[in-house]
Amino acid sequence: AEKISTLVKSANVSVESYWPSLFAKLLEKRNVEDLILSVGS
Repeated sequence: AEKISTLVKSANVSVESYWPSLFAKLLEKRNVEDLILSVGS
């Protein structure tokens, strides 16, 4: 979650403070490549 927060701040984007931890929990047990490649499916 900390790395996601850093990325968001570096992109100069503001999000509610709970989003980075939610995304981290979502992605921790998933293969990110599979998620990206299956977007249109």
